[in-house]
Amino acid sequence: NQFGSASNSPNGVDLVFAAGPMMKALFEKLPADKQGLWAPASGDIERALIGEIRGGDAVMVKGSNGSRMGPIVAALRKHAADAADEV
Repeated sequence: NQFGSASNSPNGVDLVFAAGPMMKALFEKLPADKQGLWAPASGDIERALIGEIRGGDAVMVKGSNGSRMGPIVAALRKHAADAADEV
């Protein structure tokens, strides 16, 4: 697929960042080289996630409003806008 071809992984997933107690078991089952970061709360992964993003990366955010993914999406949008302003 279009995204997987640029990825280092055959399934197109290079790193997984996960938050919340219900995601810990899933995160721990991932191969070590796919583990970005797990944290108890979504806000705890923001800095690490932003630090890993490079131009051309595709990012998927999965979660509910209750899991507080909105601030993560807002941070990603700000990061993209800031990067575009630097060009």
